[in-house]
Amino acid sequence: MVYHIVTLGTENVRWREIICPFTYEPRWKRSICINGILYYLAVNSNVSSSVINYKGKLGLVDLEKDYDAGYLLGLRMQVLEDVEKGEWKKYAYTVRVDENKVFNNNLSVVGATASSEIVLAKNYA
Repeated sequence: MVYHIVTLGTENVRWREIICPFTYEPRWKRSICINGILYYLAVNSNVSSSVINYKGKLGLVDLEKDYDAGYLLGLRMQVLEDVEKGEWKKYAYTVRVDENKVFNNNLSVVGATASSEIVLAKNYA
């Protein structure tokens, strides 16, 4: 498949083609550019992962909600440590959330701060 992208912030702003040899569908809302490399999720099913810039590296974050276990939130993250070798480091965290502040599974990962804190926010419809 052929897609068109534009790079802003350069002297010569122009559209260019990128060719994706895969048959899955890119999720452009779940994309990030780190050090000049465009990373995006491309899936052939519904996926809840978010992409973040974690200490200058690609991070994939998934939230697992288990409200039957006392409003626990599982946060699983993988960080691409070595692009060339395809090496990932895995992290897992459990967070207790206030039941009065979480409604209908509507939390999502929106990014990370410069000090590597994962930022969660409510989804509003």
